[in-house]
Amino acid sequence: MQSSGNNNSIMTLYHGSKSGISGAIAPLSRKYCDFGKGFYMGTERTQPLTLICNYPNAKMYTFQERQLCDIQGRLFELALKNGYDCPEFIRVFMSSQAAAALDDTYDRLQWAGEEYILEELEKESKGLKKAGTVYDIEVMYWTGYVYRYWHYYTHENSRDIYEIANAQTMNECWLGFHTLDVEMAIDDLKEIYRQKGAVG
Repeated sequence: MQSSGNNNSIMTLYHGSKSGISGAIAPLSRKYCDFGKGFYMGTERTQPLTLICNYPNAKMYTFQERQLCDIQGRLFELALKNGYDCPEFIRVFMSSQAAAALDDTYDRLQWAGEEYILEELEKESKGLKKAGTVYDIEVMYWTGYVYRYWHYYTHENSRDIYEIANAQTMNECWLGFHTLDVEMAIDDLKEIYRQKGAVG
């Protein structure tokens, strides 16, 4: 998103939530709010912070982070629609330079859409595997979204996140985890990994 004053500058918007956001963002607020159906966002972190500072479970979000979670979810959906082997696509992506670019503090790829990111991954991998194992489209979106959110939540990189929860784990856990708060799902996935290590 560009600011109106300078076409070369990037504006980051901040939103504060009293208890956190789970699932897709939708205009579900009260009909007669002064701003209509929607939610407040500020150009400075302190603006929404003043509204949530007294709530113990408050969370701060940036528009850019939530947007990238959605883009990565749509990227995984697109891989399915293009006929790629789902677990192999996920494995290749999570260890790719494309994923590392999304992990970075700032990279040009973060402002690209899912189609462009997929093209870059195709070039980097010199061709993604077609056909093979197919996951449900909801599993693919959830997996892509959670992986990206995971990076913002724990600051772990994509390669390390995949080592903790690979494609098979995400597919197997989707049914029980997809209705959970994203952070709770991530905590549970990390606990499964710790338990496997303890048994091993």
